[in-house]
Amino acid sequence: MNEKNQKVVRKIENGIVIDHIPAGKSQFILKLLGVDDASHETYIGRGVPSTKMGRKDFVKVVGLDLGPQEFNKIALLAPSATVNRIRNFDVVEKIKIDVPETIENILKCPNLNCITNHERFCRTIFTKIKKEPLEVRCGFCERLFQADDVVFL
Repeated sequence: MNEKNQKVVRKIENGIVIDHIPAGKSQFILKLLGVDDASHETYIGRGVPSTKMGRKDFVKVVGLDLGPQEFNKIALLAPSATVNRIRNFDVVEKIKIDVPETIENILKCPNLNCITNHERFCRTIFTKIKKEPLEVRCGFCERLFQADDVVFL
């Protein structure tokens, strides 16, 4: 591709860049993080060509920082994602996302008979069985679930 045909996405001064999101999942990531157009300045790349993934999405969010709980949420939707922390237009930290071994209070158990769906203050706990495709086990009812079965709290 020559320089005339390249698209340029503006650099951000401070915030985060989430890269290597599976194509079509960027909107889910933003919704999960509670980011919308009214709350943050965002730049989204959808279906961008990638040598590693074929096609990928990425998001840039100005002024946002993330903690471990948000990283765990991203990992459940995009286990191969990376998060870059940007300060003064430079990447100050590059974080490789990984699905945690224990997932606490992020997912709702799909088993309607599970105690976590009936006890008001019961926290959910899942154990990672397999990363890709995601497979988790509920710590209470001990049932196995695939990525398509689970719901975020």
